[in-house]
Amino acid sequence: MSWEKFLSHGESRFDAEVEARLQAIQRSDVGCLIYTSGTTGPPKAVQISHGALAGGASLIPQVWNVTQDDVILSYLPLAHIAERMITVHFQANFGNTVYFARSLQELAQHLNEVRPTVFFGVPRVFEKMEDAARLKIEGTKGLKGKLARWAVRTGQNWHRFEQRGKRAPLKTALAKSAAVSAA
Repeated sequence: MSWEKFLSHGESRFDAEVEARLQAIQRSDVGCLIYTSGTTGPPKAVQISHGALAGGASLIPQVWNVTQDDVILSYLPLAHIAERMITVHFQANFGNTVYFARSLQELAQHLNEVRPTVFFGVPRVFEKMEDAARLKIEGTKGLKGKLARWAVRTGQNWHRFEQRGKRAPLKTALAKSAAVSAA
């Protein structure tokens, strides 16, 4: 649903009250409560101010090269502060399209459907994705399997240079280009 269509479902008789409340918000006012996981004791509510939320959201484009045209898939609980920041507060400021996954179990299907241009994840999600890809590649036989394993090695080689802040040699750059084109 587009933002415009969503807004069209609202009642305009409340517009003045909503605007008055928005104008009354102070940066120090509580913007939301996030509950800790309770790993080091009982779960606790943490107050996050409007100023902290706005400041965090404004930092995202400095960390990621994100534009208004980017698409994000939300799948983590909105109680997760990073998910809330990226999915709700950043989007409210920058207007990106956000899709919400029905469940974590359907994440792979949603990734194929949505094809997000920005994907935020916790380490365990990336580990599971890597494990699934590795199993699929290991199980692929013949030329297709050899090409898949070559593409993975090429990508790993490319990233070794990138992580060291060095430019990859021409051979590696050409191989990466070929691997990406073949995908």
